[in-house]
Amino acid sequence: MRKALLLTLLAAVTVLALSGCDLLDRWLVPPEHRVDENASGGQVSVQVGETLVVALASNPSTGYGWEIVELDPLVLKLTKEDIKIDSDLVGAGGTQLFFFEALQVGQTSLQLVYRRPWEEGVEPIGTFSMTVQVR
Repeated sequence: MRKALLLTLLAAVTVLALSGCDLLDRWLVPPEHRVDENASGGQVSVQVGETLVVALASNPSTGYGWEIVELDPLVLKLTKEDIKIDSDLVGAGGTQLFFFEALQVGQTSLQLVYRRPWEEGVEPIGTFSMTVQVR
């Protein structure tokens, strides 16, 4: 009896996965909140366990990149960083992505600067900041 129930459940999950069901995606992948440079200066609320994605325009071929300068690692944890380039052309810009996991209830300031990491004493050419509330 248990084996039949398990096989039926496995078959149902397989059908849902193959059909691209959003419900299955919600079970397997934590919800995600995505913000871009327009969110700078604002606030966002996420639930514990959710993912916050910060997407900022970047051009790594110039040596510039976004760097986190303020974050409470007990509230938000950087889990992944990626760069999506807009084209195959040399020198093309793109989007730098930061993936954060909301760890526990709390609030943190999230600040990033756009600069060349080897240039000391030089002001960044871009900044991004926001308040993240984890509920």
